[in-house]
Amino acid sequence: MARPLGSPAECRAALDDLEALVGKTHPLVVSALRDHALRRWLELNAESALSFAEADVGLPYQPSIANDLFRVWLDLDVDSALSSFAQASPSLVKTVRNSFFSNFAQIDPERAVAELANPRWKGARGWWHDYSTRNVFAIWASKDPEGAAEMALEWKNERKDTSAFSGVAEVWGQSDPLAAWEFIQTHKFANDAKQMLIGYLLERDPEADIGEHKDHQWRRIARPWADRDYQSAIDFARSRPEGDPLAHQLILRAASKLASSEPEHAMELLNERGPSDWEYDYNGILWQAFASMAASDLDQSLERWRGLPEELRTFSLAGIITQQHATDQNETLKNLRTWIDDPSIGEAVLPAMAIALSHGHGGGAQDLGSFIEEFPEFGTHVGEYLLQGWVRTDPEAAAGFIAKKVEANGGKDIGENSSIAELAFSRPEFTAGWLPTLPEGEFQITTAASLAANWSRFSPDAAAAWVEGLADGAMKDAAAKGLGK
Repeated sequence: MARPLGSPAECRAALDDLEALVGKTHPLVVSALRDHALRRWLELNAESALSFAEADVGLPYQPSIANDLFRVWLDLDVDSALSSFAQASPSLVKTVRNSFFSNFAQIDPERAVAELANPRWKGARGWWHDYSTRNVFAIWASKDPEGAAEMALEWKNERKDTSAFSGVAEVWGQSDPLAAWEFIQTHKFANDAKQMLIGYLLERDPEADIGEHKDHQWRRIARPWADRDYQSAIDFARSRPEGDPLAHQLILRAASKLASSEPEHAMELLNERGPSDWEYDYNGILWQAFASMAASDLDQSLERWRGLPEELRTFSLAGIITQQHATDQNETLKNLRTWIDDPSIGEAVLPAMAIALSHGHGGGAQDLGSFIEEFPEFGTHVGEYLLQGWVRTDPEAAAGFIAKKVEANGGKDIGENSSIAELAFSRPEFTAGWLPTLPEGEFQITTAASLAANWSRFSPDAAAAWVEGLADGAMKDAAAKGLGK
């Protein structure tokens, strides 16, 4: 039973005492006692309760106390809670904003929407505002879907913001997809909301007329469906005829969801429908599935890999190498040499290394030079994407590698444009000193123009001074053009 609380100090003491009950008392009991203490504190002195929530006192429950405080406050007095929230410190608002609007919507969704539209939040637009908008409209739709849908249309027309549609479509799609679809057909809803709703509609009525869609639209329809219920997506896909575009995308997305947790299941799904036109997605699933297999049993994953068709081997082996590199780099170097010398694997290793060691695939080598030193033959596989990541982590070493390529190519342009731009942005002074050491020729001239153009964007005086100090000749002329002179 909650004890009587007669002062803010007693309320704070009650909150302190609750920490001893965590893990010993049912969470609902702890939550009820906390709500009682916060409610009483608000009744006694709301200002001091707010100050307590804003204070950085380092208490174990501090990260959640503000959320709980405003939830109780909204239930106690919406006007007072809203006024205090609007005047709270930016850090407190950042902590509670999403839960505040969700709790507000549970009480009065129309008013919560109106508050989100208040000009005071204009400067806070971004992902959190879209997230809160979506949640508020979803809560409204759970109470009055058609009313929420009508307001979502107004919201979009007035604010050019379609996030409200997603909240309405998801909730209404779960409760009555046929009614939601009929409403959408007669109103101008956002495409992403329509595509989300189609999944719910087809679950209820597999023969529903959803019209014609382009390839990329099938993909967008499949994604939310498989993400929320991959088994339903798989079952529907298997009921469709061969070549059905939505079935293909559903299987692909379900496989993507399962690649880490159930890699063999993911591979079975890929085999059902064959390679995808969306090569990036298909390769990504292969990479993730084999990384997961290697984490469990390296030898078994390699045996599984040997049974793959030639066209599936590169990204699959890249997944194995990525996992190994993340676990033990020294052991990876030993394994790579063994694999390169193994006729059954060798040809696939170097291309797979280039994928695995790139930052985009999670293996991001901090010291790519050690791999090139250990495997000189790997140098020819270090392409633009991998080199760009190397420039970020070790620009001097990457520049040395580029210089060797330029020298071997007789000074001609080697086409590493993105890497050079990255080098110019991250280390302009270094790049300026490095350029004159390169062989004269096309690459040096092109790089001088790139450096001047990129450097001048954030430090125009320094860039101009560098160009002015260059010796007369082709490199200076190119750099001057890069400045726009």
